[in-house]
Amino acid sequence: MDSEKYISEIKGPTSLTERVYERLENAIINLEIKPGQVIQEPELARQLGISVTPVREAINRLIGDGFLVRKSRRTRVTQFSRSEIEDLYEVRAHLEVLAVEKAISNMTDEDIEYLKRLQEKGEGYVRSHDADGYEEYNSQFHSKIRSMSKNRLLIQLIDTMMKKNRLVMSSQAHTTPSHKWASAVKEHMEIVGLIEKRDTQKAKAAMRKHIDTANRLFLDVYLEDNLKNSDEMQNNLSRAHKDSENPT
Repeated sequence: MDSEKYISEIKGPTSLTERVYERLENAIINLEIKPGQVIQEPELARQLGISVTPVREAINRLIGDGFLVRKSRRTRVTQFSRSEIEDLYEVRAHLEVLAVEKAISNMTDEDIEYLKRLQEKGEGYVRSHDADGYEEYNSQFHSKIRSMSKNRLLIQLIDTMMKKNRLVMSSQAHTTPSHKWASAVKEHMEIVGLIEKRDTQKAKAAMRKHIDTANRLFLDVYLEDNLKNSDEMQNNLSRAHKDSENPT
């Protein structure tokens, strides 16, 4: 990303630190800055055309929010461990189940119609194998349900969890077979139908099952990727060992 783009996007009515924070947060979530990548404050400030202070303040906030980690004086984009991913989905499941319960108490006919139209979009993304479209649809579905809860604190908590979830899932959407997306869309349809019927207990159970399924699916992809990385590392070590034994 060039400095002109950074500069144009950090100007605005909010504080400079806030704008830098939002820009970096979006870059991390959208994988413009990759997990494990080092963030260098002076270089980033130079690209932004600003002083180091607001950059440092924004980075400290992102560390506090769990998007960055600082170790041995180096700041990197967070790479989630398996246990951290499981914790994320466990907390998310409890919050989204509560959101469904609150949504049923507050829903309108317009809300249901919106969710039904959204389902049509989701089905279209599955048919066209559009990973970016599916990811956006999935985000909109869960966003609508939590907004229907009318509970500001709950919405805020789920928003924070979903940002981390997007960071975890961004690479998954492009590696998961599209028939898995179809299963998720079907689960969404079931949840919408139960919300429309105001069947609170079944809707809560369906949401819990949906989040648990997403967790298992991601962990399958996560373990497969880690296994590949482990095999590649072992192969590289073996080649290096052979090269050291047979120098040219």
